[in-house]
Amino acid sequence: MGIAPLNNDDTAISTFDMFKSSYGIKSAPGFFLGQSTITDKTKCIGGFVDFDLLNLTDAGDNMVELLRVPETGTFSIHTVLDILNQHENQQKFKDTNNQVKHMFGLCCENPVVLEHLSETLILIVYFIIFERLETTGYALPGIISAYLNNVLLNTDVRSLYSDLSSYCSGLDLELMAQYGLSDMHRIFQSLVEFCRCNFEAEINPQLVAKIMASVVSRCLEIPHEDDQGCDDFYVRTTLVPVLDYINHDNRLINAHFDVDRKTNDVLLLLDLDRVSQKTGILEVFISYSPVVEVVHFEKVYGFSPASFPQNVIYVNLCLDKHFLSLNGELDLFYKWFEIKPCIQFMWKDRQVYINDCIDSFQMLLIPFLNGPSRENSCPAFTYSRSVHQRIANHFSEARGSDSDDYSDACKDLIVQQESSSSEAIGLPQLAWTYHHNIEGEEKAERLDKEQILEMYNGKLTQAIESFQSYLCRYLKWRLEKLDSHIGQLSSFGQALAGHEQSLINHFLQQITHNKPVYWSDTNTLNNQGQGQECAIPSLLEESAHVYLPHSISDKPEL
Repeated sequence: MGIAPLNNDDTAISTFDMFKSSYGIKSAPGFFLGQSTITDKTKCIGGFVDFDLLNLTDAGDNMVELLRVPETGTFSIHTVLDILNQHENQQKFKDTNNQVKHMFGLCCENPVVLEHLSETLILIVYFIIFERLETTGYALPGIISAYLNNVLLNTDVRSLYSDLSSYCSGLDLELMAQYGLSDMHRIFQSLVEFCRCNFEAEINPQLVAKIMASVVSRCLEIPHEDDQGCDDFYVRTTLVPVLDYINHDNRLINAHFDVDRKTNDVLLLLDLDRVSQKTGILEVFISYSPVVEVVHFEKVYGFSPASFPQNVIYVNLCLDKHFLSLNGELDLFYKWFEIKPCIQFMWKDRQVYINDCIDSFQMLLIPFLNGPSRENSCPAFTYSRSVHQRIANHFSEARGSDSDDYSDACKDLIVQQESSSSEAIGLPQLAWTYHHNIEGEEKAERLDKEQILEMYNGKLTQAIESFQSYLCRYLKWRLEKLDSHIGQLSSFGQALAGHEQSLINHFLQQITHNKPVYWSDTNTLNNQGQGQECAIPSLLEESAHVYLPHSISDKPEL
C-alpha cells in the first residue's frame, strides 16, 4: 500500500511551512510530513523522505541531515521567555509578557504544582497560560500561537493525561491508582482551579487535560554539552516543532536527533546504514526510548509498541494495595520499609517472566522470609506498638530532655505517617523486628531492607516459593476484578487493563504447564534486550490507598 503525503491544506503541512518560514527551519529536499501507517488505533502524522528527491552526495558518516531546527524555534524553559522578549518593544506583546510572568508566579505558588515542579510541568503551565491569555484577548507571538493551536490543541494522544478530566467519576482511581493516577489528577485539578481563579473566561477542564497530554507526549530530551568542547552532556526537556511529529519504532529505527554543538540547532539525521532500500518513499523513525516499558508508553504516548523476536518488552506491574491490606497486611509493611509494591515483568518470544535479577524484586521477598525455625511459631516479623517510644527516645537523646515529653507527639506522628496515602513512611524503620536464626542462635533485630538482604546474599529460594504462591492468589483476584469492570474504565484504563489481562493469563498458563517464569531461569540473559536497565516507578506521594495504622488497630503480625 502506498503512502501519500497529506493535503496541502492540512494543519501539519501549514504548521510545517509556517515554522520553516518564520524561524528558519531547514529541511532536506524530499522530506515531508504525511499520514503514518504505524498504527490503526488513531490517525497519526509522521515524517517521510522521498529518496527520488533526496540528495545523498552530502552524506557525512552515512548520515543525511533531514531537518535543522534553530534553538530559537524550540520551546524549553530557556527559550519561552526569550521568544516573548523578542517582541517586547510592541505594546501588545509587552502586556502579554507581563501577564505571563505574573500568572506563572501565581501558579507556582500552588503547593501541588510546586511539589511536582519539573521542566515538563513548567512548559505545561506556560502553554495553559498562553491559551487563557489568547482566549481573553491578549496577543501572542505568531510562533507560540501557531504551535498552541495547530499542534498542541490539535493533538489526539489518548493517554493517561487525555482522560484526567474523567477520573473523578469513573473506576480508574479505584482500579488503577497504583500507577500514579492520583498524583497526576491532583496536578490536573490544581491547574484547572488556577485557571478558574485567575482568568475571566470559563475553562473547560478537558482543554487543560489536552494541553497536558500533548506537551508530555511531544517533549524530547535534547542533549547539550556542559562546556564548549566538553564530552559531558546534560539534557533539556524541549518541544521541537516538526521533529515532534517523527514516530517511534525500535524495530525500524533509521534516524536519530542530535544537537549541532556550534549553533545548538536541533538536527534530525537519517542513518543510511539502517536503510535497506534507498528508493521510493520511506517513513522516518526514531527511538523515544531504547527500553520499552508498556505502562510508561501508555501513560505518556497513548500506545505501546508490539513485541518482536530478539527484543524484550517490560511491564512494571504495580500491585493493588487493597489486596495487600487484606491478605497478609503487606501494605504498611512495604510502606515502613519503603519498598515499591511493583513487579517487573518481561515479555520475550510470547512468554512472560518476572525480572528476578533486580534489587527491587528481592526487596519484595523480604516479608516472605521464614521465621527463626520450623519448630518455633514466632513469625519472621513482628510489629512493635511501642515504636513511638523508640522515636521519642531519639528525640530526648538529641535534645537532652525526658523522652516522656515527646511520647504523645511521637504517637500522633506515627498515626499521621501510617495513615497518609504516601507509599513511604518517612521515618526510620523502627517498627518491625526481624526474628531469624544465625548459626543456631535465634536473634531479634530491627533491620532495614538492605541489612536483611545482605544477610541472605541472594539465597532466597524459600521466600521465592512463598511469594509465588501469594502472587498467584493476587493475580487471580486481580484478573477477576479487571474482567468485571474493564468496560467501565476510561480509554487509558481499558488499554492498561488489557495489558494486565494478557500478562496475567500468560503467566498463570506458564505456571500451570511448569514453564519457566523467572528471567534467571531462561537461557536468554546474554541476548539482545537484556542488560538494558528499566527503572521501577518511584514511590508515590499520593497513592489513593487508605492505610489503616497498625498503632490504632489489631492487625496481625507477619
